[in-house]
Amino acid sequence: MTTKSRTFVLLAATVLAGVAENSISFGAAWAQAVDQRTHNFDIPAKPIRQAMNDIVRATGINVVFPETAAASTIGRPVHGSMSTAQAIGALLAGSGLQYNFTNANTVTIVGASRGGGAGTSSDATTLAPIVVKGASATTEGTNSYGSGYANVAGKEEVALKETPQSVSVVTRKRIEDQNLTTLDQAIANATGMVVQQADSDRPAYYSRGFQVNTIQIGGVPTNIALPTSAQDLAMYDRVEVLRGPAGLLNGLGSPGGTINLVRKLPMDEFHVTDEVSAGSYRNLRNELDVTGPLNSDGSLRGRVVGTLQTQDFKEDDTYRRLGQIYGVLEGDITDNTTIRGGAYYQGSPARENWVGIPVTTDYKFLDAPRSAFFGSPWNKSTYSQTGAFVELEHEFDNGWKTKATLNYARYQSNIIANSINSMVDPSSLTANIVANKWAQDDRQYGLDWYTTGPVDLGGREHKLTFGVNASHEDLGQTNYYGPAGDEFYSHTGSIFDWDVPEPDFPNVYGRHTLTNQYGVYGNARISLADPLTLVAGGRVIWWNSSYKPNADENYWGDTSTHDDIGPKAIPFAGLIYDLNDTLSVYGSYAKIFQPQVTRDVSGNLLAPVQGQQYEVGLKGSFLDDKLNASVALFSLTQKNRAMADPSDPTGSIYFAQGKARAQGLDFEISGRVTDQWNVFAGYTYTNTRNYDDSNSTDYVAFSSIAPRHLFKLWTTYTLPNDLDKWTIGGGLYASSSFYNEDSGGKLVAPGYMTASASVSYKLNEHYTASLSVDNIFNREYVRSINNTTTGFYGDPRTFLLKVKATW
Repeated sequence: MTTKSRTFVLLAATVLAGVAENSISFGAAWAQAVDQRTHNFDIPAKPIRQAMNDIVRATGINVVFPETAAASTIGRPVHGSMSTAQAIGALLAGSGLQYNFTNANTVTIVGASRGGGAGTSSDATTLAPIVVKGASATTEGTNSYGSGYANVAGKEEVALKETPQSVSVVTRKRIEDQNLTTLDQAIANATGMVVQQADSDRPAYYSRGFQVNTIQIGGVPTNIALPTSAQDLAMYDRVEVLRGPAGLLNGLGSPGGTINLVRKLPMDEFHVTDEVSAGSYRNLRNELDVTGPLNSDGSLRGRVVGTLQTQDFKEDDTYRRLGQIYGVLEGDITDNTTIRGGAYYQGSPARENWVGIPVTTDYKFLDAPRSAFFGSPWNKSTYSQTGAFVELEHEFDNGWKTKATLNYARYQSNIIANSINSMVDPSSLTANIVANKWAQDDRQYGLDWYTTGPVDLGGREHKLTFGVNASHEDLGQTNYYGPAGDEFYSHTGSIFDWDVPEPDFPNVYGRHTLTNQYGVYGNARISLADPLTLVAGGRVIWWNSSYKPNADENYWGDTSTHDDIGPKAIPFAGLIYDLNDTLSVYGSYAKIFQPQVTRDVSGNLLAPVQGQQYEVGLKGSFLDDKLNASVALFSLTQKNRAMADPSDPTGSIYFAQGKARAQGLDFEISGRVTDQWNVFAGYTYTNTRNYDDSNSTDYVAFSSIAPRHLFKLWTTYTLPNDLDKWTIGGGLYASSSFYNEDSGGKLVAPGYMTASASVSYKLNEHYTASLSVDNIFNREYVRSINNTTTGFYGDPRTFLLKVKATW
C-alpha cells in the first residue's frame, strides 16, 4: 500500500471513529426524535436482515449492518403500531445485537453491550459495516445484476416491488461484465427494448412499439431532438428503463417510456479503477476512474472519470475515435445539506456506413459482404456532447427532503455523406446516389425542484412528493445544398464506385426551434391498509414552440411559426397489494401527450397525440432481496395520430383521428441466485395493430421496431472452492422476424439468435483479466431496418481482452 493510500485509509478511519463516537453520544437523542413517528408493522419471525428490510420499506430509514453472523439469525416478530426505534428494539431483543441512531434517518446495528438508552450503550462498539441497507438504488459495488430500487418512476429511490409499472435496471456490474460501453448497447440488452439504427453510429430507442424520445439525466428530462451518437457509459452508475408512459415526471413525450442515466458520485473512501481492453476491429480502450475525500474530515469529495477509445467498425474504412472526461465535486454544507456539481465532455469523430445494407428492387437485401462500405472516402461525422449540473439537497429531521437540480446539455454534430438513396437495380447494381451535408447544435436547460416526505393521517403513514420543473431547448439546424435544381447532386450510379470528389455546397438553410415546457406535479403513496397502497398523482403542463428560419440562410423561403399547448393535465394511478413479504400484485393507468408537427386545413398544429396504458403485474423479491422477478401484461393505445386528408392534392393537410395499439407481456428476472451466481433474463411478447393508415410522430412502422418475441439472457458463475478465482459467463439474444413495407412490397428481416461467452481470472486482490466473445457462431443477421430501402447487419464474431485494476 502506498503512502497516499495509507493516508486515505487513516483519514477514513478517523472519520468513522468520530462518527461512531458521536453516534453513541447522540443515539438516544436521535431515537427520541424518531419515537415521535409511528408506523404499522406486521413482521413475522424471520432472519434479522430480512426483517430489517421490511422495517426499511415501512419507514424509509437507512440501516448499516455489521459483519456478524447474528444478523442472519431469526429475530423476534414485530406487530402493531409503534415507533421505528421500538420496532427495531423488538426485532433485536435477545439477539446479541443493538442499535445506534446516527441521525433521524440512519441507524447502525452494533455489537452486544451492557445496556444504555435507545437500545445502545455508551460503551457500544460499532462493528465494521459491510452491507448498507435502505432506500439506496446505487449499484456500484453491489456485484449484482439486480437492484431493488430505482429513481426512474419517482424522484426518490422506490423499491421495484412497490412500483406499479415495468422498470428495469442495467447495473454497473452488468455494464462491466457484458462490456456495455455505450448507451445503445445497454438499451439493446434491457428487457423489451429495441435499438433502431439511423446509421452505423446513431441509434433511436423503442419500447412496446413506440419511440422513447426523452432521457432523464440524473432525474431531469432531456429531449432527444434527433438521433445522435450514443453516450459512453463510463461516467454512469446504472441505466434505468421505465416501459410505458412517463408523463407524470417527464411531461410531454412518446408513450414508449423513458431512460434515466444515473451519474457516478464521489465515494467516501479513496478508490481507483483502471480498465484497459483490446479487441477485434482494432478496438482499443482505456477507462480510468478516481474518487475519494479531498479533505481530512471527508466533507468534500471528488471524482474524475476519463475514457479514450479508438475503434473500427466492421465495414471497410469506417471508424470511431472517442474521448470522454467527467468530473464531479460533492460537499456537505451541514450534516443534512449537500451540494454537488459536475461537468462532462464527449467527442467522437467517425466515418460510418450511412445506409447499411442496400435493398434491391425485388425487396431483398443485396448479396454483399458485411464488410462492404457504401460511401465516399470523404464521408465523415463529428459528434460532441457537453453537460453540466448543480444539485442542492437537504434532509429535514422529520423525514422530509427537498432537492433542486439544474442541468445543462449541448449536443453538436457535423455530417457530410455520399450515400445510396433508393433501391438497387439487381441487374445493373446501380441506384440513386445523393450527397448531404448538415449540422445540428442542440442546447437544453432543465430545472427541477421537488420536496418529499411522510405524512401521518388516519393512524397510518403516507408519503407525498410534489415539485416543479421547467426546460428550455434551442435546437439549431443547418442544411447545405448544391446549386439550385441539383441540391443533392443526385444521379444514378454504380453502388461500388465511390471515388468522386467532395462537392461544394453553396446554398444554406438554417433555422432554430425554441421549445419551452413548464410543469407542476404531485404524487402520493397512500397506505389504505397494511398490504394495500394507492399510488396516485398528476401533472399540469404548459408547452410552447417557435420555429424561425435564419434571415440570411433561408434557402427555401420558409416562414416562422409559433404554437402553444396547455394547460394540459396528465394523470397517473396505481394500486399495489402485498400478497406477502415476497410478492406483490399491481395495476396501473398512465397517460401522456406528444406534440405533432403536422397541421390541419387552417394551418393550426394538430392536437397532441395521446398515449394511455393499462398494466397489471406481479413482482417478487427473493433470497433476502438479492433476486428480483416480475411479470406484466400491458395494453398501450395511441390516439390522435396524424392522417392525411384524402381531399388535399398537396398532401400537406392532416387531421388527428388515427389510432394504434400495442399489447403484450414482459417478464424479467435479475440479481444474485447465490453469492457466486448472477443472472439476468428478460422476455417480451408484443402484438401490435394499426387501426388505420395513420403515422406515428417519427413515421416508423410498428412492424420494423416491435418484433413479436424478444428474449435476452446474461449470466455469470464464480467457480467454487480452489477454483474461486475463475468466473465463467454466457448469454443469448433472440428476436423473431420484423419487417417494413410500402405500396410496392415488403422487406423482411428474419428472426435470429446469437450467443456470447466470457471467462475471467482474478490474478490477485487488485487485478482481474477477462476474455469475452460475442456472436460465438458468427451468425449473419440483420439487426435493424428503418425503411424498405436499407437495413443494418449485426456484428460478426468479436473478441475482447480486458484487464481491470482496482485500488
